[in-house]
Amino acid sequence: MTVSQVYEPSSEIMVADAVPLGDLDHDQLNTIATWAGSEMVTIGQEAAPVMANTADTTDLYEEITDLNSKEAERLSIMLDQWTQEG
Repeated sequence: MTVSQVYEPSSEIMVADAVPLGDLDHDQLNTIATWAGSEMVTIGQEAAPVMANTADTTDLYEEITDLNSKEAERLSIMLDQWTQEG
């Protein structure tokens, strides 16, 4: 069973006493390294689309600043409605 199959995040925060790295054996350190590597891959995969869209975000801000007052008000109303709908 791999580390990712064993690890299941919970909605509760678990607090544990810190363990000095020197107290861990080679297998425990490898398990931690494997888990951390897996988490980093997952984070990277989730962040990739966001990072790819940063150029689009800049363009969006430019477009918003180019709106006239009537367009800005309409956008504000639409955003309020969208927020209320959840």
